[in-house]
Amino acid sequence: MSDAEPAPQFENWGFLPYHDAWERQREIQQLLIAGKHPGCIVFCEHPPTVTAGSSTQESSFLTSPEALKAQGIEFFKVERGGDLTFHGPGQLVCYPLLDLNKLKRDVHWYMRALEGAIIGTCAAFEVSTERIPGRTGVWIAEAGDVKPGGREDEQTSGRRRRKIASIGVRLSRWCSMHGLSLNVMRQPEIDKLIVPCGLTGISVTSLEQERTEKSGVGKSSNAPLGLDAVAAVLGGEITKELGIVFEE
Repeated sequence: MSDAEPAPQFENWGFLPYHDAWERQREIQQLLIAGKHPGCIVFCEHPPTVTAGSSTQESSFLTSPEALKAQGIEFFKVERGGDLTFHGPGQLVCYPLLDLNKLKRDVHWYMRALEGAIIGTCAAFEVSTERIPGRTGVWIAEAGDVKPGGREDEQTSGRRRRKIASIGVRLSRWCSMHGLSLNVMRQPEIDKLIVPCGLTGISVTSLEQERTEKSGVGKSSNAPLGLDAVAAVLGGEITKELGIVFEE
């Protein structure tokens, strides 16, 4: 990225409906493609919403989209990759809206960079996480649970793998939209409504749950937990992983 070019900025969109954020992303992506926007990293939070990516299978629905809406959960088919994902209060959503022509035109590199940023963020809050080969996203680190390249239900410890963050992006002319979601606070049990990410034999967890389990009931870790605190750390980790400097 040239020093003469304006740097991307961090933006906090607060708590807003998913559709509103989706529309704003699409507008910014078109500006990026036209060379009329410097790019930004957006942090926000959504009301209860289920989104279906381009790889969604019918078997991932344990109830209908109409039934979801009847329970106050919005539903949208979107253009990102991946299967079904739940968004809700207490989950930090991050949308990097960037021109990868100015960084690196490599989808694999970009996805692994986002995973690396999440892993570094979780470590800052005393939660050990890892990648699973062939499975996009970030998981709680537990030795021996899944064999390399194996399915999440092929366990050796007798405990279901726990996913703490999901990633799904959309690139057009190497300009990105959509992004990642990191469960900060405890999330509702949704496995009776959908199969999260289309993966059977897994469960969804959060920083709050993992820190409570690690420290003991009623105890908390030293690092204060909250969406703003986590966003501040995640922003720094994204900066490091992507190798660019953002303007605050």
